[in-house]
Amino acid sequence: MTIAEMIVREIDKRGYKNKWVAEQVGIKEVTFSLKLKKDRFTAAELVRIGILFDLDLNMFKGSATLENEE
Repeated sequence: MTIAEMIVREIDKRGYKNKWVAEQVGIKEVTFSLKLKKDRFTAAELVRIGILFDLDLNMFKGSATLENEE
């Protein structure tokens, strides 16, 4: 599972809208949607998303994206 898929799962589970999450993270909705599509988030964005969702960022360890970049 990619990081973007994990984020989408959390958004759906919590009933949030992409627009609201993007606003909370401090990026435009279109940019956020593209980041989800391309699975391209900065470390700072992941930290903000983790704080927003009250997630343990260790959940991102072992995602397909991270494994492929090592």
